Amino acid sequence: MYITNGSLKRRKLATRKGIRLVEARVREVLFNVVGAEIEGTTVLDLFGGSGSLGLEALSWGAERALFSDVDRESAAVIKKNVANLGFSSRAMVYQMDAESMIVHLARQKEVVDVIFLDPPYNRGLLTKILHSLNEYDILNRSGFLILLGSVREPVDTAGFSCSFERCYGDRRVMILEKK
Repeated sequence: MYITNGSLKRRKLATRKGIRLVEARVREVLFNVVGAEIEGTTVLDLFGGSGSLGLEALSWGAERALFSDVDRESAAVIKKNVANLGFSSRAMVYQMDAESMIVHLARQKEVVDVIFLDPPYNRGLLTKILHSLNEYDILNRSGFLILLGSVREPVDTAGFSCSFERCYGDRRVMILEKK
């Protein structure tokens, strides 16, 4: 696993067993679509895993990244990657589930520009989190969401409109914006 582009292109990332990784080709296509809009933003990487999406965003010029993963081991891997890449001053890692993170940010009156959602597949988590994001409204008015999920899992995008959708094997990638 490595950073595909940006200032830290080809830098290696630590991973852990048991998590599904976002393939380099998927991250490359995704950031070729949104890369120009990443610079200077605050990104939120929910279901962080290894932190590859948020770290890729930092490499592309995001000003700040917030990472959340409920798993202690995953949070430790993200912290290790943040430190190894020299992003400690620009990143915060939280060990909490996605909904708690959304509520926490809303209570802090924190607004983010880009949200990455790559939850475990086929558990209805994408739709559940989208409803939480509609309720707590932590996404900047001009911001967008990047969803990665199973092609077999239906997603209710109520409150958001889809501006990009592609499938790569079993993985669906969608970019959503506020309506």
